[in-house]
Amino acid sequence: MDPRRKGPLVHGPARGPLVGVANYHVSTHIDEKSRKLAMLYKVEEGPCDQSFGIHVAELAHFPPDVVQLAREKIAELEAMPVSGLHVISEQRDAVGAKRKRVIGSDHISRGKARARQFLHDFAALPLDQMTPDVALEKVAKLKNAFLEEAVSSPWLQQFL
Repeated sequence: MDPRRKGPLVHGPARGPLVGVANYHVSTHIDEKSRKLAMLYKVEEGPCDQSFGIHVAELAHFPPDVVQLAREKIAELEAMPVSGLHVISEQRDAVGAKRKRVIGSDHISRGKARARQFLHDFAALPLDQMTPDVALEKVAKLKNAFLEEAVSSPWLQQFL
């Protein structure tokens, strides 16, 4: 710990809004034909509505095949359904703005606990002492139990 630091270190989730902290981003424009990113140097309130990682990778001269693979993965992820999540608003405030999802803290804590339990149970399986058929049966049983419980967990559903 830095001896010049005043006050205790804080760990764990935020306990409410931080005083004097706000979320802003710099607006941008992407030319549709050239795919060039232009920073408009206009600071706007709220989170950024998209990622510019691919554009930065291009500026950093990443190999074209790596950039292409990233584009394909983004398209794949964006095409995935967002089933089971409560969406605050289907309407978008601005072109390209992301939809905001709200999952209650109780759903998050129960979902995390269930995910931890699944991982613990899976790690505890003595797979090296089982035949492949028995191992597949045990893993399928864990998976099915997990999926049955995930139906009622919006937090878990976002990962399925």
